[in-house]
Amino acid sequence: MATRKSTMMAKEVASKGTVLAAKYRSRANALSDAERQELRTHAMRLIYGTPQAPALHARRG
Repeated sequence: MATRKSTMMAKEVASKGTVLAAKYRSRANALSDAERQELRTHAMRLIYGTPQAPALHARRG
């Protein structure tokens, strides 16, 4: 007779990125549109070294 496997699976360990995202998600969700735009502009300058392109779609509020 075959041995029966446990129906309980081992819990997956969260990656560092998942933990970091969960930590800052609530703070990011509370940003105003102006703050979100300012942070996006800063990120685009860091990544591309030039001012950002205009957003193609408006953020739904």
